[in-house]
Amino acid sequence: MQTLPSQNARSAPARARTAVPPRTPLVPLLHHRPGPAARAVVKVLVCESHELYRIGLRTVLESSRGLMVAGEAATAAGALELAAGLRPDVVLAGDPGPGACVPELVGALCRLRARPVVLTEKPTDVPALLLAGARGCLPRLARPDRIRDAVRAAACGDAVLGAEAVDVVLGLLGRPAPDTTPGSPVTDVPADAPAGLTPRQWEVARLVAEGCSNAEIAACLHVGEATVKSHLVSVLRKLGLRDRTQLAIRLIRSHAG
Repeated sequence: MQTLPSQNARSAPARARTAVPPRTPLVPLLHHRPGPAARAVVKVLVCESHELYRIGLRTVLESSRGLMVAGEAATAAGALELAAGLRPDVVLAGDPGPGACVPELVGALCRLRARPVVLTEKPTDVPALLLAGARGCLPRLARPDRIRDAVRAAACGDAVLGAEAVDVVLGLLGRPAPDTTPGSPVTDVPADAPAGLTPRQWEVARLVAEGCSNAEIAACLHVGEATVKSHLVSVLRKLGLRDRTQLAIRLIRSHAG
């Protein structure tokens, strides 16, 4: 006759099973593991005195993944106070209100280690804004995608200029628009150009100052982007500069004085 196991015997396997800790699920771990495609969120402070326009800028930024409006200010003083506390990556500055000097605001924001992008109705202010440290200058009514691109570029340390701003810079440099005709000759180095640059290096430096990207310079000069990068590195090293924004400011300052 088969004997049924006792109550203690039946419960022993259950106790043994519960003594083993359950396996940790894999999915939650994967959610917390940063991958190569992970994108940092760019914190943006908006400074704009007109409420409706400020709301529009906030909507433009928050409708894009990876951009977050950390704060809003209606005055230059308010923007500086918030920037000191929030430490935003980028400050998108429109009209800071009556009596405010935008280049002074830009300089103060830079001292707080913020990167200002300015929306301006006065292209003639662009040189002063760049010299003060602006990382981008766009028309006040720029397209939403241009505003978002300029904010992202500033967060990465690059600079973006609108077409009207580029025209002003070209006027200061005393240069016509670049010749995109295939096989066009390399521009000779002018007498007032920084010493030590070859004709090709000067051409690259001039186009950088005009707001061209590496891809646009490569297309203009009919060379590869790697060649443009190589020339740019040489130019920055010869002139003791850190990045393309400093190069643009150096050339603007030399022609504005």
